[in-house]
Amino acid sequence: MKSATNFRRVLLLGAASIALVACSDTDISSPGATTPPPSPPPPPPPPQGADVDLVPDGFDDSHPNVEVVEVAGPNGTTVEVAQVTGTVTEDITLTADATWYLGDIVVIGEDGATNPTATIEPGTEILGDGPESGFYVARGHQVIADGTADAPIVFTSLNEKLRQEGVLEADPNARAEWLGLVINGFAPINNCNVDGATPGTADCEDDGEASSGTYGGGDPEDDSGILNYVRVEHAGVFFTEEDQSNGIAFQAVGSGTQVSNIQVHNNGDDGVEFFGGTVSATNVALTGISDDSVDWTDGWTGSLQNVLVLQSDDAADFAIEADNRSVAEADLEPRSNPKISNFTFIGNSEEDAIRLREGTGATLANGIIFGFDDGLKFGDEPTADNLVSDGLVTIASHFFNVEDNPIEPLVDDQGTDDEADDVTIYTAAEIAEATQDVETNSPLASASFVPGPEVGTIPVFDVNGIGELQNLGYIGAFAPSDTVADNWAAGWTKPGTVFTEDEQPAAECPSSGSPADYTIEQDGQLDGKIVCSVSGTITVDTTLGNGDEILYRVDDIVFVGEDAGSDPDNPISGADTATLTIEPGVTVYGDTSTDGLYVARGSQLNAVGTAEEPIVFTSGPDVRGLNDYATDTAQWLGLVINGRAPINNCNVDGAVGGTAECEDDGEASSGLYGGNAPDDDSGELRYVRVQFAGIFFNEEDQSNGIAFQGVGTGTDINFIQVHNNGDDGIEFFGGTANAKNVVITGADDDSVDWTDGWTGNLQYALIEHSDVSDYGFEGDNRSDAAPNTAPRSTPQVSNFTILGAGDAATPGARFREGMGGAFVNGVIVNTEFGIDIEQPNSTAETGGTFDLLNGETVDDGATLTLESLLIDSPVPFKDDFGTEDGDDGFTAAEVEALTTNVTSGDGINNLSGFSFYGKDFGVVPGTAEANVDVVDPTSLDADFFAPTTFVGAVAGPDDDWYLGWTVDSSGEVTSAN
Repeated sequence: MKSATNFRRVLLLGAASIALVACSDTDISSPGATTPPPSPPPPPPPPQGADVDLVPDGFDDSHPNVEVVEVAGPNGTTVEVAQVTGTVTEDITLTADATWYLGDIVVIGEDGATNPTATIEPGTEILGDGPESGFYVARGHQVIADGTADAPIVFTSLNEKLRQEGVLEADPNARAEWLGLVINGFAPINNCNVDGATPGTADCEDDGEASSGTYGGGDPEDDSGILNYVRVEHAGVFFTEEDQSNGIAFQAVGSGTQVSNIQVHNNGDDGVEFFGGTVSATNVALTGISDDSVDWTDGWTGSLQNVLVLQSDDAADFAIEADNRSVAEADLEPRSNPKISNFTFIGNSEEDAIRLREGTGATLANGIIFGFDDGLKFGDEPTADNLVSDGLVTIASHFFNVEDNPIEPLVDDQGTDDEADDVTIYTAAEIAEATQDVETNSPLASASFVPGPEVGTIPVFDVNGIGELQNLGYIGAFAPSDTVADNWAAGWTKPGTVFTEDEQPAAECPSSGSPADYTIEQDGQLDGKIVCSVSGTITVDTTLGNGDEILYRVDDIVFVGEDAGSDPDNPISGADTATLTIEPGVTVYGDTSTDGLYVARGSQLNAVGTAEEPIVFTSGPDVRGLNDYATDTAQWLGLVINGRAPINNCNVDGAVGGTAECEDDGEASSGLYGGNAPDDDSGELRYVRVQFAGIFFNEEDQSNGIAFQGVGTGTDINFIQVHNNGDDGIEFFGGTANAKNVVITGADDDSVDWTDGWTGNLQYALIEHSDVSDYGFEGDNRSDAAPNTAPRSTPQVSNFTILGAGDAATPGARFREGMGGAFVNGVIVNTEFGIDIEQPNSTAETGGTFDLLNGETVDDGATLTLESLLIDSPVPFKDDFGTEDGDDGFTAAEVEALTTNVTSGDGINNLSGFSFYGKDFGVVPGTAEANVDVVDPTSLDADFFAPTTFVGAVAGPDDDWYLGWTVDSSGEVTSAN
């Protein structure tokens, strides 16, 4: 059954509502507040004694802004902490041995005056407590918060600490429990609080929100310190529409400031907001943010790279909301124009992803966007002009997977609620046309936190030289080679907010060969499974297993073994052969038209599934849930098996067919096949599906769903389906291979094709055409000019059903170029014609296909038998004597007269029951089919054929061999119940 899981299988946050959070769609640009909010009444004195002691003995509290206090908690609990208060005017170090408490708004330095530095040791925890508690850095001063992945610095709330200590009940949805972190700098801004000041100069400064002080100046390289491996949790207070606090507010922060590996979790307003400035950041995780996750205004020109936004289900706004200054001053300089690359935004399906407005510029590249309502929207015409005509906005290499509009048109509502006067300024198509390599038509699909396979073949936008960005070679916030345990966000982000360990596959990719002729390495995750990329030539025995936790992708053409030659008794010296074993339930896929799995002569493929757990070979779009099972085809090369069994098409002049010297080059660069071993063993295929393969390159070069090239009788082929192949479903190029229980559905060309001297057997073949399919069977020997080339194609086929699509594009069977054999106990219905017998013109030698049907004597004694058939078609038989006008030689009536026990007519079938393509007739025979005399196929080959009492591939309503492991045109696994 098709699976469509959400990114939250791997990226999971614990974020929900809190009563203090009530803002949505608020302006990100606000003039700030100069009056602090009213103070709450003082708390009652704490009870004697500390229940929770978070300060070590001998702690140094000699700094004038530090003292050890006991903070009152619930139920008489007290917490001993190291409190920091007031404005810090001399250097201070917050050590990791104590837990620190912000008794009020703590400001590092006085604006432009003293020059203290606050150093915070790795592993330090700092607690905010209420709407007057925050950590602010004034202009001209620094905070050195340089944590590590093993010891991040954590700004959180007192309540969260009490929850961790078991004093309060756990509340993963808590927000707005303190103000947050603010850094003020001297970098340029464009919002000046003094009339006449010139934006971008030292005279242009502004007052920060939440009483956070003055910011702005004329120094783009201003250095406010270091934030590295820092978490800010449960902060962000909404006071008014014009006054809120953010998780981290970067207010005119300069490019000299180092910011990397930061997380803001469960903030009551925006996650991070950039008020002008030039600061850049890498590795930013924003989880459970109540308002916008990334916000900017006032002329920010920095960069962001590797950004994860993971929204909660209860409260969120945009992943990005961006302004320059205002619509009236859309071109104000310095213009907001950040450069952002490698982001993954996971929404809550009710809010929108990106809103650009008020004249902002931006480069947004290499992004993955899932789960939002709308994807990209513009708030006003000047900002949309920046993309469509002015080149100030670049949107490149994105994967949008949203529920409503990936790109929303820009509509002016004329200031009213009446849609009648709405004016469309830019359509979604016009906006999309101005983007580059943006996939906007993806239905909801399965995903994982690692983007490699999820985004398919979207080109990566080269960001080298753009701002501070580096070209990483992939799109999204994580590399395809990342794992849950090994990526930039692992180990230091708040536990349970990004990665949920019990949701993660514990499997590992199989080891590669030694020496490294091939590689199997993790390349992302998809649908909750790791993806193992297989490349090169497999030269040692290898097993692909654990289909519950692993997907396998073939990267380009993967060969099993090196070609060992045409003669098993004299193999090519030094050729390394191998057996590839694929366990039940495993999925192997190719992403492009150059990806395929080929087995070389002398090697084996043992793909043995079960009815409950078939093995599936399919395409990248299919595993992502993007395919239409009724129409999509031709997305990867398919499966090729090369063997040493005899063929008659030799690539060396003078070689004799059927000998070791007679071999040929396979289509689609599939290698050599053919030889002198009729019983050659290339392995086993059982309960195998091949889907969406088959590439047509030209008339002489195509790939099939499964190509059996010189495959011998030692190979076991049973219960295989090829669905929606872009060329033939299966094709036998010579060889002696036998097959049973074969289902071919929706082949673009022929369903079962053969040539080059195939002499195998086939029993129980079920073929159902789509509207574009060609022949059910198309059989050749070698050519019209050489119909007697040996070994001659003489397959023996019993119990087949061909269900056509009822129009001229879906014929029944075509036999030609000197092929013989036996075709018995068959049903052909709803096709343009039943069987077309083609014969070379009268100048050719005896041995054409009609000759064999007519009993003409040929050296190898071959014949053609058509017996015990029901053909429901307006033209049961068709003749073609080597010319387009069908003149001379023989007639359709003569063909029919040479058959035995054939019932034909138009509309005579009584088929019912299941249909793969939802036809009004099915595969189960009725009275008309039961009245056809049956040939005992054991008379053809008692060692292979099973005795049968029915025509067609299905015995009756209780015969369900074709159900439970196949798929239908809706993409569902068929049911045998």
